[in-house]
Amino acid sequence: MLQLDNSTPFEAELSVLNDESGVDTLYVIVKATFEDRGGWTVSDDPHEVWQGDTYYGEPGASSLRYPSEQHLGKMATDVLVEGSAWGREAKAVCRQPVSVAVGSLSQELAVFGDRVWRRGGISLPEPFVSMPIRYEHAYGGSVQRDGRWIVYDERNPVGRFAVGRFSAEDVEEEPLPNIEHPQALLQSVSDNPEPVGVGAVAPSWLPRTRHAGTYDQQWRQTRAPFAPEDFSRRFFNVSAPGLMYPGWMEGGEPFSLEGMHPEGAWQGQVPKVNLSVKAARGGDVSALEPRLETLFLEPEQRRLAMTWRAQIQCPKKVLDVESVHVALGRTSW
Repeated sequence: MLQLDNSTPFEAELSVLNDESGVDTLYVIVKATFEDRGGWTVSDDPHEVWQGDTYYGEPGASSLRYPSEQHLGKMATDVLVEGSAWGREAKAVCRQPVSVAVGSLSQELAVFGDRVWRRGGISLPEPFVSMPIRYEHAYGGSVQRDGRWIVYDERNPVGRFAVGRFSAEDVEEEPLPNIEHPQALLQSVSDNPEPVGVGAVAPSWLPRTRHAGTYDQQWRQTRAPFAPEDFSRRFFNVSAPGLMYPGWMEGGEPFSLEGMHPEGAWQGQVPKVNLSVKAARGGDVSALEPRLETLFLEPEQRRLAMTWRAQIQCPKKVLDVESVHVALGRTSW
């Protein structure tokens, strides 16, 4: 019977899935949660491996909070951030710059207080102390009519002020996005900027849907139930545009989050964790390569989670794998 021997202080579990071609594959998922207490410590309240997509509200009508980690593997490391824009020292502001930088990645946001379209222009923003950075507050949108949803922006169906949703007559007093890119601020009703954020993109949104593949009659006749030939594992990357790492993070990368805590910037280095993952099968022991797939940052809690995945193909012989061993090598956190 397949056993998991986990000698780390982290969460770990095994999963068996068919890959794109239907080959049985054993996945090893390891998840570590750290808190910044003047140095990294393993959290007493760790994130579990996310078994399915979890939304902030009703699926389809709200943004994705925790993306499922039960899948075939990503193409690169996702950087995800959950938090709010804060005025310094919790003082009310009308506009707050926010920035996220991790290694070679960086993303900037301009976060405004509530505004509306008024008399052909944008009203002054109302003061706020904190503003959740969620796609509900970014550009985009849908509307429900006659019992069905009409999506005006497939990049962010839960957002605000999407082109085509309003006529010149009914746009008056309509709420505008709170979250914009500082170099592409909304100025007119006809503008169509990129929705911006730092959280996970839902599977039914662009750009993820571009990588899901074509499920047509030919697929049903020649490939079903396996993935279509034009499917890409890029579908499993969920980060916002600009926050997918160019390859695999290794730990040790510098990071800086500005404007997301009342006490100011959160800066440091991603923990460097050396994982050893080995699978015993038929008397042989194979070393598997764990890849850091997700870095999830929570600046208000000064906490982060890291998820690695290793895999081994087992064509029709999953039960031949007797055990998987997860251990720590030398670490520096």
